[in-house]
Amino acid sequence: MVLTGRAATAARSIIRWLPNEIMATVMHDLSLAELCTISLVSRLLHNIATPFIYRCLELLDIPQLKLFLGTSLSLHVREFNPPDNYEALQSCTYTPSIVKDLMTAVPQFSQLETLNLLSTTAINFSELMERASFPRLTSFQYTLHSEDCTSVISS
Repeated sequence: MVLTGRAATAARSIIRWLPNEIMATVMHDLSLAELCTISLVSRLLHNIATPFIYRCLELLDIPQLKLFLGTSLSLHVREFNPPDNYEALQSCTYTPSIVKDLMTAVPQFSQLETLNLLSTTAINFSELMERASFPRLTSFQYTLHSEDCTSVISS
């Protein structure tokens, strides 16, 4: 059998012989940018990097969230957050339609460990928690508004 130069090089590559668990352990400590770059190298590295890339999902906007939910990537989400900067959080007011979309979307993250739904408006999440099943959930933060103060509840 005659191998092309590219095939011969791939056959000698250490990646071919290194266990996936070791590569995953190395990828665990990489930044998101590094994970995205390494996922472009090969199908194997892409498949190993994908769960790490989608481990933490930040709410950007509902249309993007709906597109994301149309894929199987929601199985990799372990943490769901509003925008991570303070200015964006202050403007993160959930309209009734956004709340409805969130109540539909969040239960699809069945492997969720951390759920942060902080906003500048009070939202009742009891229906979400009644309908959803999060066996791995260890942290749920949401905003609770009273008459004269706002506090963050963590459970």
